[in-house]
Amino acid sequence: MINKGTIYMKSEELIERKIENEHILIPFTSKKGKARNDLYTFNEVGLEIWKRINGKNNVGEIITELYEIFDVEKDVLSKSVHGFIKTLIKSGLIEPKK
Repeated sequence: MINKGTIYMKSEELIERKIENEHILIPFTSKKGKARNDLYTFNEVGLEIWKRINGKNNVGEIITELYEIFDVEKDVLSKSVHGFIKTLIKSGLIEPKK
């Protein structure tokens, strides 16, 4: 379960690039220190969530900011943000700020 008060930070072990209209993430090591060959791209909503994961905004603040941008019901947006954050955690791209 994702807590709305949790602040997340991006992994320091990834490369971010914008190539034409694509935002690409390439992690270069796993949590076990092994090389990875994964590549991640985001849709518009995913990119807006990613931009706000900065070690300062908590999940609730991210949802509130996105609610002002996108024309969607807040509970639908909240579920999407929570699901996306879970995916980022599982992929090792973010972790809770300590």
